[in-house]
Amino acid sequence: MYNTKTGRILGCAGFLFLALVALLPAQANEEKPPWLFAGIRLGVTGAVAEPGDFTAIVQSVFPGSRDYFPLYSQIGLELEQRIPLGFVPGRLIFQELILVSGLDQNFALPLLGLLLGYRFPFGLDIGLGPELTLGRQSEKIIMLPALMYTVGWYFTIGNFSIPVVLVYSPLPPDRKMRITLLSGFDFGVKIKLPKREKKKTPFNY
Repeated sequence: MYNTKTGRILGCAGFLFLALVALLPAQANEEKPPWLFAGIRLGVTGAVAEPGDFTAIVQSVFPGSRDYFPLYSQIGLELEQRIPLGFVPGRLIFQELILVSGLDQNFALPLLGLLLGYRFPFGLDIGLGPELTLGRQSEKIIMLPALMYTVGWYFTIGNFSIPVVLVYSPLPPDRKMRITLLSGFDFGVKIKLPKREKKKTPFNY
């Protein structure tokens, strides 16, 4: 005969069963998700400049008589650190970007970028940071600083993600601004630190 006491027992048993089911995956999966990601970047850049002006910019670094068109390729690598924030659902993002520009037109301009951004849980990514590119100033080839803004969307499947990122570089004012569309892939890198063995002492054995 069903009574209140039996109902309480069954209710407590059911609650304990659900709690055990909820806790088992957390206990079985002790490894934390990766925070370090690495990937390849491929893309195309359009410089807002006349072909003659763009040719002069490239020839200032690579002297020659060839003409260049202000639409060129990008290829490179990216490292990314994803830091979860406890008070919001998104993640703080640090990115280090190394690109080589213009291999399709037989020149190679390196670009180094450092980005700080924020990624929303649904995949939207915004960021900004400094970049360095090769240029000529006062008859010397130097690394010229600029500023880059990024807006992107990350399609994530487990520890693998495919980004589609738009990069806008409006600075410095004496150079032509550039708009870059980048894509590629990222994969998580799990780093296992060696466990330190405790030294046995008379108080710890």
